Parts: sequence; structure tokens; C-alpha cells
Amino acid sequence: MAWRRIGAAEHRAMPWKNGGGSTAEIAIAPPGASVAGGFDWRLSIATIEGDGPFSAFPGYDRTILLLAGKGMVLTVAGEAPHALDRPFVPFRFSGEAATGCRLLDGPCEDLNLMVAQDRFAAQTTMWTAGAVWPAAQPARGPRPEATLVVVCRGEVTLAAADGDIVLGTRDTLVLDAGTTTSLRHASAGAMALVAHLTRTGKS
Repeated sequence: MAWRRIGAAEHRAMPWKNGGGSTAEIAIAPPGASVAGGFDWRLSIATIEGDGPFSAFPGYDRTILLLAGKGMVLTVAGEAPHALDRPFVPFRFSGEAATGCRLLDGPCEDLNLMVAQDRFAAQTTMWTAGAVWPAAQPARGPRPEATLVVVCRGEVTLAAADGDIVLGTRDTLVLDAGTTTSLRHASAGAMALVAHLTRTGKS
């Protein structure tokens, strides 16, 4: 299949070992991989319920953005504290860096994308209704092995070669290499994260 739609109800929930929250796994590659093994990339939604450290993921780049709640302040080793208090603004950091989290006003939810540094690079874009729909691949550089579309707010209908794809809030579309879509319709104020995952060839 050239594309795969993952509904919000299909996310796989799992609690954190430290009891500080839970994660709803949306997709992971290769299929059947786990966070305990050498996965290529992973997309998930985390519910953070208390202050504390983030788990370390050596060898991975992380991109997160606030979905719900007042947000948090992240302290990433060697960098100034970063306030993640505006919804839908991606923040990228190294998974191996010691990272602490302080909630600003109660629990919050964030979208997480992790990619293996030695195998993949992620190019992320936040799209808002009214803007031009992103191309199936970046204007420059190699063709992505996969493109992820996560609707963060509202509803988006995309046209693919084999029909329309309707995505509601927190639904995800995984596009294989070379698969193209165009925008058919979007509700007012709809927003989506579009991530192109390109294999680096380092391993």
C-alpha cells in the first residue's frame, strides 16, 4: 500500500516506567520494532503528568510540539531552558542529552517524533489551513522514504491516486516514497505537522 491512515482510536497506549506519564504510540518503523530495540523512527503522543527527567534515547533526534495544556519548560543539557508553552510549535533536541521537564500549570500532551541519527533525517513543517499544501517531497535533496502527516487541529481531506483520505484531529497518514497527495478540503483553522523522513545512508 502506498499510504496508511492511522486513526486516533488506533493509538497504542503504554505507561512510563517512572510513573510520570503515558505514551500513545502512533507508528514505529520497522513494523514490530520497540523502543527497547533499534527502531528507525517512532511517532507518539505523550501525556506528561508531573515534573521530572525525560528518558534518554542515545543516537536519536527528537522533535516535540505541544498539543494540549499550558505546556512545560525543558532544560536540555548545555542549553538555556526552553519554554514549550505555545501549541503546535516544533522543538528539536538530541535524545541523548539529559533533559528535565517542569510543567507550567498541570498536565499536558505533546507530539513526539524520534528518528535514528545514523539512518534518517527529519524535515518538519507546520501547515495551516489557507497555506499551500506541502509537496510530497522537499524541493531539494533526496526523496523521502516516508512522509508523515499528523492533523493537530481540525479536519483535512487529501486526494490520493486511489481516492480521498479524510483525516480528523490526531489522525495520521503515513505515505510511502514517491506517493503524492493534494489538498481537497480543510476546516477553518486546521493545522497539521508534515514530516519528511529521508534515509541518510550512514548505515
